[in-house]
Amino acid sequence: MEWVEGLGLFVVDVEWTERARTLIAAGKCRFVSPAVSVRQAGQCDLLGECCADPRAGA
Repeated sequence: MEWVEGLGLFVVDVEWTERARTLIAAGKCRFVSPAVSVRQAGQCDLLGECCADPRAGA
């Protein structure tokens, strides 16, 4: 992950699963709902779920 001043937190070096690549290519996954798990200072895992519309669950 990388902090960009004035813009926020961005994920770099993403490794998509085959299913995620297929959904993204088909336009069915346009957004990611992130969850960050901190293991210890400076180490964390980023988990996410793809969704077509982030407002769908609202």
